Amino acid sequence: RRVHGMIKTEGYKSFYRGLSAAICHPIICSSLRMGLFFCLEDAKKKSKNKDRLSLFEKSYLSLLAGGAGELLVIPFDVIYVRYQADGGLPPEMRRGYKSIFNAFSRIISEEGILTLWKGTVPSILKCMFVNFGMLTPYYECKERLSEHLGYSRLNYLLSAAFAGIGASII
Repeated sequence: RRVHGMIKTEGYKSFYRGLSAAICHPIICSSLRMGLFFCLEDAKKKSKNKDRLSLFEKSYLSLLAGGAGELLVIPFDVIYVRYQADGGLPPEMRRGYKSIFNAFSRIISEEGILTLWKGTVPSILKCMFVNFGMLTPYYECKERLSEHLGYSRLNYLLSAAFAGIGASII
C-alpha cells in the first residue's frame, strides 16, 4: 500500500530521494578512512624509523582514521536522513530539497552550519570501530601471512576474510 501510494502521489522518483547523499557518504568516507590510515601509518613508520607497526599502533591509527573520516562526512548522513524523512511528512511540512547542494545551502542558511553535524558522537564511534574491525585485522594478517605466502592473492584473500570476520564481530 505504501509503495503504491508513493508512486501515485509522488511518482517513481520518490524511490530515489536522497540517493546522491547516500552514495556520497560511503564513497567519501571510505576514501578518507583509508587515505587517512595510510598517511598516519606512513608518518608513524617514518617517525619510528621502522617498516612495521605493532598491533596496538595499527589499532589506534585505524580508530583515529575512522573517527576523523566520519567527522568530515556526517553532513551527508544528515542530508540523507532528511531526504528520506521528507516523504513521510505532510506536504506543508516537507522541506523539498531539490539537490544535495540545495540541501547543504538551505540547512546552513536556515538552521546554521552546526546542524550538519547532528548525531556526531554515535556516528563517529560506529565508524571508528568498523574501521578498527576491518583495517587492523586486515593489515596484521597480511603482514603475518606474508612471511609464509608472500604478498600473493591468497594472502590478500585470507587477510580480507579475517578482516570481514573481525568487522562482523565488532
